[in-house]
Order: sequence, then C-alpha cells, then structure tokens
Amino acid sequence: MPELNYLVQTSDVIPQSFTIETVEALLNYDSCFSELSIIVLGRDEMRELNKTYKGSSLSTDILTFTAEEGSGDLFICPKNVLLYAHRHGIPFEVRWWHLIVHGLSHLKNLDHDLYEEAEFFSKDEKKRWEALSFHIPHLKLWNWDLNYIYQYQGA
Repeated sequence: MPELNYLVQTSDVIPQSFTIETVEALLNYDSCFSELSIIVLGRDEMRELNKTYKGSSLSTDILTFTAEEGSGDLFICPKNVLLYAHRHGIPFEVRWWHLIVHGLSHLKNLDHDLYEEAEFFSKDEKKRWEALSFHIPHLKLWNWDLNYIYQYQGA
C-alpha cells in the first residue's frame, strides 16, 4: 500500500467524500504509486506557492510536484476549486475529484501538452475516474467524455 500523508491547513470547506479511505482506494487502483502527500491550503498560501514555483502571482486550484514517478505532492485550494466550479457550472465535488485524478496522472509523469500525450493522459484520467466512481457512486452521473475531453482538444 502506498504511503499517504494528508494535511489540512485551512478551515475552508472540503467535500465530505474526500476521505483517507477514498484516496487510498484511488491510489490502490494503480500499483505505480509509492508515496503521496495531499496538502489542503488557503488562497494566500496557494498564491505564494504558485509564485515561488511557477512564477505566477495568481492563486490556483491545484499544484502538483513530482518527486519521482509515482511519488509527490498535491497542493489543493478549496476556495479556488469552488470559484472554478461555480464559474463553469460544475459541482464542487466533481471539480475537486477531477483535480485529484488529474494530479495523480501528472505524478505518473504523464502530460497533456501535445495532442498525442493529451489523448493518453485523458484515458488515464478516465480510467481512474471510473475506479473512483465505484467508491463515490454519484460521480457516475457526471459524463467524463462530455465534460473533460474538451480540455485536451487542440492541446
């Protein structure tokens, strides 16, 4: 079983479905993960991380740092996830879990910058989403192909 570290450094609301057990089940779907840290931050802390490591003065919803393939850190900001979700008409919980799934694909050293990579990246995400939907059944109502494939078209 992969080592999982979980730290919440904000009082912002997170989805009730976001539990250690659900994340562990998601990690166990792929045998390639050895260690993961998930850190939940406020907007100011996320902005500072984004400025320091990505050169952007904006706050963002998630940052992924890969230590080595299958190991790394996911930093996620609930307020920014919520803002994005509202802006795009996506349920907060759906956006939250999509970002976790997305970050895990990056931790496998997958990317989506080129079209050829984007197709494989999206397939990896979709498989993990389907595995996650086993543990959070109402996520099955969210059609992956209709709602997320657009992100990688013309990448």
